[in-house]
Amino acid sequence: AFLGVQRLVCHFCFAKDAYGRCFSITEGTFWSQAAGFLCASVIQGQRGSFQTWTPLANFCSLMASFGLLFVLLTSSNMKLFDNASGWSAVSGGGVTLLIFLLWGLTGVSCWSVSELPLPWVFRYCFEWQHLRLLLTWPLLMVAGIGGTDMLARRASNTYRKMDEKQIKQSRIFVRKAFHALAIFLFAPPLLMKQDAFLGLSFLVASLLFLAFEACRVCQTPVLGELLNSALVRYLDKREDIGRGDLVLTHLYLLLACALPVWLENAFS
Repeated sequence: AFLGVQRLVCHFCFAKDAYGRCFSITEGTFWSQAAGFLCASVIQGQRGSFQTWTPLANFCSLMASFGLLFVLLTSSNMKLFDNASGWSAVSGGGVTLLIFLLWGLTGVSCWSVSELPLPWVFRYCFEWQHLRLLLTWPLLMVAGIGGTDMLARRASNTYRKMDEKQIKQSRIFVRKAFHALAIFLFAPPLLMKQDAFLGLSFLVASLLFLAFEACRVCQTPVLGELLNSALVRYLDKREDIGRGDLVLTHLYLLLACALPVWLENAFS
């Protein structure tokens, strides 16, 4: 399973007709290894009925697996139905969502406790200490993203008066604002020792990033063009949406924050 998934993801990363210039050798190796380890871990857990896993680890591993399934379905749809590629992400997401709901409402073959997955995760998320974060995060995100976007719009209006070096420095400064936002979002739960819930939140956010990026690359009607216009103010020469590149810097920032939390949760 590990080698099969690794080979499949390597082909996805390095196919000549896949998504412009998207992955370096290091990036492709990272994604293929991560996907292989994920599938091998889930298969190993399933053999033992996940009895030695915590419910949170069980739920997160299956969520990540559904994310991988979504990516593979979307990529396959784009290759098979080129004329309708704008709906590839929607159809792939719809199939993945149906399978997830089926699992979430039945827990069939991949769940270790008596309470079903979806009721369990709703109860877990709406515990008071977690609910406070769920109420605070949207306010911080609206303020942070709105302020950064306003800064980016003002900067883009002055690019005609700048040389190439100044434009590059201005874009770097604007992009670093997201690093400050990450500190405001993720430091409080760490200080409150809510790292397990933070790990789940990182996973959900990563899957949302994947879904939006898939819609952008597939040029899903309305949403694809809207996402392109929102992202173009933050991009440099490494990411050219005109040639079909994936835009992954925002996902890499999130993963850089998430991986230490995930590893700490796994070892604890």
